[in-house]
Amino acid sequence: MAQGVPLGSIPLEQLRQIREELERETEVLQENVRALRGAQERLLASKLNAESFGNEEAGTNAMVPLTASLYVPGKIVNPSKVLVDLGTGYYAEVSHMVSRWFGRLEEAGTTLDTINGTWEPAEVR
Repeated sequence: MAQGVPLGSIPLEQLRQIREELERETEVLQENVRALRGAQERLLASKLNAESFGNEEAGTNAMVPLTASLYVPGKIVNPSKVLVDLGTGYYAEVSHMVSRWFGRLEEAGTTLDTINGTWEPAEVR
């Protein structure tokens, strides 16, 4: 069984090093959480776009989203298939029904909220 070490017995320089290492680890974790949030937002946008095209008929003119703010005119060829942005330049063609798995985004959001709620870095004094 591990035994604790009294803080008073640890040299001040070593405590500073420990604090700096913990701060670096905290920054990495925060960056990872931000990256996950960004991925979640992109997938949610893909889900909303896939749902909006699911009720259209073949041959219908549509504005196709390339990014969150850039749309181009297009024509729906096969309303049962959608092209989903997976990120970093990768796309996947999936059936409109398969795109419903994006409901897992809510699970991911809940998990991230839990992480943010339980992991709040303490202020170092």
